[in-house]
Amino acid sequence: MKKAIIFDLDHTLYDFVKPHLAAIEATNRYMHDKFGFTMEEADEKGKEAYRRVKQKVGEATAATHSRTLRYQTLCEENGQNAFLHAHIMADLYWDTFLSVMEGDDAVLPVLKALKARGIRIILGTDMTADIQFKKVEKLGLGNVIDYMVTSEEAGGEKPSARILDLCLKKAGCDKSEAVFIGDHPLKDVTGPIAYGLDAVWCRHFNPEKFLDMMGIAVDIKDPIPYRFERYEDCVTPDGISFGGLQI
Repeated sequence: MKKAIIFDLDHTLYDFVKPHLAAIEATNRYMHDKFGFTMEEADEKGKEAYRRVKQKVGEATAATHSRTLRYQTLCEENGQNAFLHAHIMADLYWDTFLSVMEGDDAVLPVLKALKARGIRIILGTDMTADIQFKKVEKLGLGNVIDYMVTSEEAGGEKPSARILDLCLKKAGCDKSEAVFIGDHPLKDVTGPIAYGLDAVWCRHFNPEKFLDMMGIAVDIKDPIPYRFERYEDCVTPDGISFGGLQI
């Protein structure tokens, strides 16, 4: 019997694409107005700054998600004063993101159904803790989620054992008693499976669109036994099932 469900957050419990694109548009407009970049140049310089941050801090750390570090790097490498612009751009990105992000009406009933059965709900998410708490607050999910583990807290990005170990510790269960559910086929599914968890591929928000937008190429070499297309199909009179995995 399963005692805990570990959910990814971004693009698993809400659609990440719409708020991200709006936030990028806002920061690109800022660079257009303040630095004289074209919108296309601003977009490419933002992507290059992200690549440079990953080179500096390493791939498997929550610091890669810091918008302040990203825009600091962008300013420093393009002759702009980071002290005048980096924090403003970071705040602009997240203020825009949070104002645009929306919950999905199909998600909360599933979480409530799990809670009604005494199943603990954990978030296992790459990102810094501060912004993930703000997202949970905006989505109105704080009353149904028991714990959250961010890669910042764990000191490793998914599917590192550091983050998965901490999820299980907070859930108070072992590997056989937990399930990981997320949109990324490697970080959220085949990675947790290799760690020893059951895992389910959440396709409710079209993960291929997200991966393409982020420029992430994924080669799925291992079979994914469980997947679901719609949260609406997960709760039935017979119980809760995620892509054929009965909870």
